[in-house]
Amino acid sequence: FGFAGLRPWLFWPAAATVGIALIGIGLFLARQAGWPPEFAREDINRDGQVDILDAFALARAVRGGDQPSSLDLNGDGTVDGRDAEQIAAQAVKLEKGGRS
Repeated sequence: FGFAGLRPWLFWPAAATVGIALIGIGLFLARQAGWPPEFAREDINRDGQVDILDAFALARAVRGGDQPSSLDLNGDGTVDGRDAEQIAAQAVKLEKGGRS
């Protein structure tokens, strides 16, 4: 018993099918585990939280001339300091009903 009786024209397509299936299963399991991570649009520095550092990062990008349209957070058609202000306001917003 062995591979001597196995025809090569049968082996390679079967091996390729198994390889593709393993890649597909791996990608499915990775997606179920949360990979790649999804970030909020306002999370400019991609650290997992929207905070004042994101507002600073956007303000720095705008000042440097980098204005990708995906960062138009207030929907006015331009990426400017008002978008950074919106992130800053969201970052310092307090929840209602909490104790101080």
